[in-house]
Amino acid sequence: MTESGQAHRKNEHLALAESNFRRTPPTSSLNDIRIIHRPMPEISMTEVDLRMSNMDFNWQYPFYIEAMTGGSEKTGEINQQLAVAARETGLAMAVGSESIAIKEPAQATSFQIAREVNPDGFLMANIGAGHSAANAQRAVDLIHADALEVHVNAAQETVMPEGDESFYWKDNIKRLLSMLRFPSLLKKLVLVWMLKVLMN
Repeated sequence: MTESGQAHRKNEHLALAESNFRRTPPTSSLNDIRIIHRPMPEISMTEVDLRMSNMDFNWQYPFYIEAMTGGSEKTGEINQQLAVAARETGLAMAVGSESIAIKEPAQATSFQIAREVNPDGFLMANIGAGHSAANAQRAVDLIHADALEVHVNAAQETVMPEGDESFYWKDNIKRLLSMLRFPSLLKKLVLVWMLKVLMN
């Protein structure tokens, strides 16, 4: 099957990640965590609960498999593997941006595989902040998602030939949140002050 330029771009993202992958142990803020030994903790293992829940979410763990990819045959295989990992561990999972599946319905299977592999898991759809409420609903319906992740990343959009060119997102995000009737998350480089502005 011949893939579109946008689907090819998804494969380029993978190639770039693979070329920069380090075989040495990665560094992250998790490396700064130190476990303090408490020989007499005064707690029972039955009291330890990692679940995270509010009125919209009920997760087994306070973290999830973040949105990475989708939109080509190769990225569909990765979503399948991630969905297996989510199913086996009980982790929630977000798929990559479904914008391509809205523009090119033939690419939908690269996202739908996540629900097929993990029919009972908590799955999040993903759409850019410039999309309409109708497109957001399409993204959720496409994978029978439990929630929607709205991503913002102006820097990435500016360097992609098919990227958004208008970044007046604040009002659109407010509109999306007011119109949609399912749990939503705002994802990417969002500063605390921006969240406060959005909430006011």
